[in-house]
Amino acid sequence: MPIIGFTLFRDKIIKGEKTQTIRRPRKRKIKVGDTLYLWWKPRTKDAEFIGETVCIEVIETSLAEIWDDEDLAIKDGFNNLEEFRKFFSRYKKDDVKPEDIKLTIIRWEYPFKSERKYHQLTLDVVT
Repeated sequence: MPIIGFTLFRDKIIKGEKTQTIRRPRKRKIKVGDTLYLWWKPRTKDAEFIGETVCIEVIETSLAEIWDDEDLAIKDGFNNLEEFRKFFSRYKKDDVKPEDIKLTIIRWEYPFKSERKYHQLTLDVVT
């Protein structure tokens, strides 16, 4: 039951406009069928549960393979390819080729199994 945290695109995730994320590979890989717990700003005082969902697709790729993919950029929440490239350029290093920068695309089901309102009330009662 992996937790996936976000600091961008909160409203797009809640509305179902963003149903994927692109991440560096994890030690313990996410698999199709895994229950995912999506959080806004986890491990901060502003943490908020977004929703519980199921992973429907996992794609292993590289920065080089996705660098020119505007459709993927928009599905990932960016307005255009330029914004996408600006964000992902932080992974580029002078001594590392883009094809050697491994990434994982994780896609999930929408609507969520459970949403933030239920969990927010639960958190309020516990604290």
